[in-house]
Amino acid sequence: MTWLLTTVLCVFLVEIFVRLPLPAVISRINVIGRKALRTLGAKSVSDHWKEKVLLAYAVSLFVSTMKLAGYLVAIGAVAVFLIFIFDYLGAMVGEFITNWPGVLFSLVVATLYFIVRKFYV
Repeated sequence: MTWLLTTVLCVFLVEIFVRLPLPAVISRINVIGRKALRTLGAKSVSDHWKEKVLLAYAVSLFVSTMKLAGYLVAIGAVAVFLIFIFDYLGAMVGEFITNWPGVLFSLVVATLYFIVRKFYV
């Protein structure tokens, strides 16, 4: 029963992970970082304008990073909630996934599901 519920947990979390716009947020962070580095290295931009532009980049980078952190916290919250529900039902999923066999099983199931989902969806 524990193995089955762990599989359900992994499939559910992979679905949430795939449906969230994580690549867009990560891409935005990369773009802002590249712009900030390019601005820092520009010889033609005065220090005064570098200060103003880098402040704007810092704010955008902070907002994007907080958005990414919020998505990751949401995924973690869903995982913890489901584990508590499964443990309440007596399955001991929390104990199972904190041991090496559970970690390895979860990793294999999530990876296989992600690969299969990518080819068939």
